[in-house]
Amino acid sequence: MLKSLDERITELTRSILDEAKSDVEKIQAEAKQKESEILKRGKLQAEQLHTEILEKARRDAELRKEERLAEITVKARVEAYERREQLLEATFEAVRKRLPRVPDEPGYLDALMDLMREAIQQLQSEKAILRFDAASRKLTGEEAINELGAEFGVELMIGEDLSEDIGVVAQDEKGHRIFENTLEKRLERQMERLRTTVFSILIGEGS
Repeated sequence: MLKSLDERITELTRSILDEAKSDVEKIQAEAKQKESEILKRGKLQAEQLHTEILEKARRDAELRKEERLAEITVKARVEAYERREQLLEATFEAVRKRLPRVPDEPGYLDALMDLMREAIQQLQSEKAILRFDAASRKLTGEEAINELGAEFGVELMIGEDLSEDIGVVAQDEKGHRIFENTLEKRLERQMERLRTTVFSILIGEGS
């Protein structure tokens, strides 16, 4: 039996609606899939970003720790060096203060003769004027001076007393060449070489 026009219209309408529903469901499924993919990518990106932030924070913290450690190390070295210099300077200052009493110690005359010999050799002059501090001059007799002159083939004379420092200063007649062999000058010349040895003794490493 032939369907009426109304029935055919109804069936066609239903078919169109079914197809539309199917398309809607398909579109919704695709949309959900895309949404899921977007959310998944977003989550992955968020996790990656979170990881990158944590890693950067860790690196920054490590860098700050290393910088702080380096700063502390440098500061400690500077403080140790300053303390070392203070100890050395205090030690050398104590030695300087003791020097004026050295002429009263046993054996100083022999040491003074060695100071005179060295000064004459360093001056390298046919005539030399020797100047002493008052205490050293009193220990030096004319006979000892003459013997030294004969030993080195040099004409020796005694000049004015030194106003400061202990020991001897040798100079030529015109004062052009001078060799200061006082205890103070010898300490000054040897300080750099003595620093390591003195510091080792101060901290108990010396024997």
